[in-house]
Amino acid sequence: MNEQEKINFKKEHNDRMRKARANIKPSNCMLCGKPITSFCNSHSVPKFSLKYIANDGELLRASVLADPEKINVSSGLKNTGTFHLICNECDGTFFQDYESEEKLKGELSDKILAQIAVKNVLIQLFNKKLEISYIRIFQNETNLFANFADYEATRQFDVNTYIKEFEFHKNIAENSISGGYQIIYHEILPYKIPIAFQGMIAMKNDFIGQRINELHNFKDLSYKIQHLHILALPFENESCVLAFYHKTDRNYQKLRHYFNSISRDEKLKCLNYLILEYAENYFFSSKIYKELETNKYLKQLSREANGRPDFGLLAEENSYGIGYKPVTKDDIPIFLSKEWALNSI
Repeated sequence: MNEQEKINFKKEHNDRMRKARANIKPSNCMLCGKPITSFCNSHSVPKFSLKYIANDGELLRASVLADPEKINVSSGLKNTGTFHLICNECDGTFFQDYESEEKLKGELSDKILAQIAVKNVLIQLFNKKLEISYIRIFQNETNLFANFADYEATRQFDVNTYIKEFEFHKNIAENSISGGYQIIYHEILPYKIPIAFQGMIAMKNDFIGQRINELHNFKDLSYKIQHLHILALPFENESCVLAFYHKTDRNYQKLRHYFNSISRDEKLKCLNYLILEYAENYFFSSKIYKELETNKYLKQLSREANGRPDFGLLAEENSYGIGYKPVTKDDIPIFLSKEWALNSI
């Protein structure tokens, strides 16, 4: 693309995104149920954490790795990783137990873990609704997809699944139900990491090849995808790294047993890989831009989907994935390690 084409592309994309966001705003807050006309600009990653790695109020999006044109790779603090599903009052009260450095440094109750899980599901729900709305707008403009109704039906099933999971974790948080969550890893690191992430992922296999999810099971509508919740939050001079799951997602017992057998450094290496392989909602400090720009394995990983090249779209151009060697946790920089601490860069 030349510069004018980049400008036009970004303008068209931003216009579609603005319309898509407007189309999916519900009439009621998803947490309290009250009618509302103005939704909170909620941050998927706590804003207090993002501030610690922002430079002049700017952060780098995950797209800095996958977008060769560098069209939409930075974001201001106000609009970094935001979603619009709840009211201002709920945003300020429902998550207050966990959106605190001191609380995250202490013992984590099931109520706190449930609040984190609720936020994570809301992020997924919003992004899935946004995807449907955006593609619908694009389809109306181009009529590109021959089977768009099937696409919408599949994505709507995902939406309904997220709503059920949202209600499940919300009930735990509101009623202080205990005994359901299992922490795999929780540590306050004595340095500031250059990446911020909060979300949930669905692993295909664990690190020794045991199956956790059948991610391409589209036939059995009763099949439940199991999720792992991860936080990697920088503080002023420290960082919180956390991974947990609900015991109903019992396949992650395999991962917990594996984590119990490996070193601390190896655990950080694993979680670093899981964020970069499975998630999209992570943000970087611009202080590591050079590494993000030049590391070939990071770029390759950003275009993988469950170990497949080109976002999982197998075709003649990539030999249908035959002979493709996926990126491993040992190939990429470990942004959760002390080596990449912003305190020392």
